[in-house]
Amino acid sequence: MEPMNPRPPIANLPQEILWHIFSLEATPQLPRFLIRADKAVRLPRGFPDRLRTARLISQVCVSWRKLILDSPSIWGNLIDLEYLQQKSDAWRDEVLRRSGGAANLAICGRFTLTLSKKGLNGFLEKLLCDHWERIYWLDIECINAHRLDSAWDNLGRAAPKMRLFSVFFYPHSFSSPAYPLLSHHAPKLAHFYQNRLPIQKLEAFSISGLTSLTLDSISDLSIVLEICSRNHSLQTLSLFLATDPDDSISIATTGHLRRVDLPCLSSLKIGSELSPSMAFLDHVEPGPGCALELTAVHPDNTSTCGRLTQDEFLDVQRIIAKYATNYFSRCSDDTSLLVAIDQSRISLTALWSFEFSVGIIFHAPALRPLQASTFFRFLRKVVPVDITEAPGAFWL
Repeated sequence: MEPMNPRPPIANLPQEILWHIFSLEATPQLPRFLIRADKAVRLPRGFPDRLRTARLISQVCVSWRKLILDSPSIWGNLIDLEYLQQKSDAWRDEVLRRSGGAANLAICGRFTLTLSKKGLNGFLEKLLCDHWERIYWLDIECINAHRLDSAWDNLGRAAPKMRLFSVFFYPHSFSSPAYPLLSHHAPKLAHFYQNRLPIQKLEAFSISGLTSLTLDSISDLSIVLEICSRNHSLQTLSLFLATDPDDSISIATTGHLRRVDLPCLSSLKIGSELSPSMAFLDHVEPGPGCALELTAVHPDNTSTCGRLTQDEFLDVQRIIAKYATNYFSRCSDDTSLLVAIDQSRISLTALWSFEFSVGIIFHAPALRPLQASTFFRFLRKVVPVDITEAPGAFWL
């Protein structure tokens, strides 16, 4: 007769495999953003409450509890300030104590600070002041922030272990440090998210070797290109320029713009006005098959980009064709594109596994005939799979 409560298969796994599973559950994830018409929106984290998950796992049985409690590296990844906002310091101090032997710390979470120097405020100050050199992952969103200069000044210290830096303040008036970020020394930094921290001068940002970069408030395209030129290993690049309704930023595209070769770039997202978007795309050579997600907006943050001159329209044709040809040359699966044309406007949305998307709505020059391939010649190479009955819309 079989036992009434047989041991589940996971209970028979070796300790090494269990530890690896628990470590993966505790590992922080890269931030993800969605482009909307007027701004970049951060997507929710895939496993938001990793700290609570680890706590529950540790209560399953004695062996699992011992395994987790004896693993400071797991707890070092679980300092999530969003779930450490209790009135009492007990749980905050316990999590930090359990991470005591960990060489690396990951500080994450969305939280609100108050005027008090106790509670979460004091805990954050302790982390940034006393444990700065252990921090390898800093991904925090500080809402309704109050000045904690003794804490925030640490953002100007050298960060020998920092691999990801993403610090978001709201309101944005708290984003004007008087010091160079990370003291120009973060040799292991691979992921940088600007989050409206001011980068107005080239000497203010000299970090290289990034694999992912997000910039969202730079008013000079030459600075964007200069930063990219220092990071030839970029794989993922997201640009959200002058897309905030509260901004009075006008992207400068005049003067000499350098050309940048990014041979490793596999994913490019841009949310900006059409002119700087096209200027940037025209000066960058991406990696083979690079995915593109482009959302062009009008300066007043409406979806229509206005009337284009004949030369501007030809530039859009040429630049989009360049990226489409590059991307689709690596695609072996079925391709689906939607091109909607009426008498005065064109809306081009190209989709393939949601990796190539161009959203531009503008008043077109008087070109005839009104055929998709008239405007974007690369479409002639796409095998038709369906034609809709909607007037002015073509599935190719």
